[in-house]
Amino acid sequence: MTGWKKQDIFKLIVTFVIIGAMLGLFLPFYAEILLAAVFAFAIEPALGKLLQSKHLRWKASVAGILGGMFLVISAPISVAAYKAYIYFSGISQTGFQNTEIFKKLVLFRGQLLAFANRLLHAMHLENQIDLAGLSEEALNKIGTFVVQVSTGTIYHVPQVLLSVFVFCVALYFFLAEARMLKTAFLRMQFLTRSESEKLIYVIQKSSFNTVVTSVSLGFIAASVVSAGALAFHGVDFTGVFVITFFCSFIPVIGAG
Repeated sequence: MTGWKKQDIFKLIVTFVIIGAMLGLFLPFYAEILLAAVFAFAIEPALGKLLQSKHLRWKASVAGILGGMFLVISAPISVAAYKAYIYFSGISQTGFQNTEIFKKLVLFRGQLLAFANRLLHAMHLENQIDLAGLSEEALNKIGTFVVQVSTGTIYHVPQVLLSVFVFCVALYFFLAEARMLKTAFLRMQFLTRSESEKLIYVIQKSSFNTVVTSVSLGFIAASVVSAGALAFHGVDFTGVFVITFFCSFIPVIGAG
């Protein structure tokens, strides 16, 4: 076997080892990386035109924008998670039955039962349906369960922030090296240059429409929930808005 063939085989082995190691390392974050790729396809043309018109350096500007975005996302989530942790820790120590929320639930239960009994009496069903089963003990169990679930959710906040960080890093790579990635794709010659250009354009337009639609729906959901929190004197408006906005991207559950 000649020397150059041994060298090629060695390069091939090293390449596969590196690729395998990278896949194993980033496999838990495949969703964040794919989402970053979609965002990169969507915003790269418009962002490129904007920065070029302002005569700003591409990589430095992208790094600054994504760094600021990460701070805007992580700061409200961290503050809200900390406040929620303190609040639920206090409830766990004193017991849900001794909280103001429990007293309001008991009062609401009495009003609800009175209304339901009047309705059943009007329908002549008061002897067929028993609504007294919703006792204070049942409310206490439900409240305690909700507190436990909420506390468990708070424990996942660091993992969420790590996912956001990976998303920002991957998005920076895709944006900063966009030209290099495009050139490498064209050199592979899977398609003709004209077909490759059309494919890239279609992916960019599709990604842009997807991102704009998702962001718009998230903004609407966050605005409605935040307005409700503000109207009913709930928790911090900014924190609710940011958390609801990013939760709206979760499939099925959404902003709920």
